[in-house]
Amino acid sequence: MTASELLAWQIDDVGNQILKTLENLPAEHRDARVVPGAMSPNDVIEHLCECYEAAAAVAEGRKHPWGRFAFSGETWEERLARWRELRSRAKALVTGGDDPKRLTEGYEYIVGHDAYHVGQLCQLRLHLDPKWDSMSIYG
Repeated sequence: MTASELLAWQIDDVGNQILKTLENLPAEHRDARVVPGAMSPNDVIEHLCECYEAAAAVAEGRKHPWGRFAFSGETWEERLARWRELRSRAKALVTGGDDPKRLTEGYEYIVGHDAYHVGQLCQLRLHLDPKWDSMSIYG
């Protein structure tokens, strides 16, 4: 397995974990927060979309203008579709070869960062529903 193939696998794996944390999330919980100042599921998806845009920009040698990405009225399903689209594009750019800089950026902007938010989303799910199976993210 090449480094880019390993990174692609990691990106897919952590992406599946994010989706598992959101699976069957009741609509009324999409803006819930564990504590004030924490991100809600809607916030996380929006934030990750911007991170994928940043990963793509950096992979293309551009600077990303942080703080400009925002959803504007999209439905939950449309937000998730946009998340998938931006994530897929970023994945293709960071795994398109074995350039160490792109591979590192792919890990930093996608794998490591997404895993951090998986933890946040799991904590929120358990806070809202103590019977939620946190091990389901590995299925």
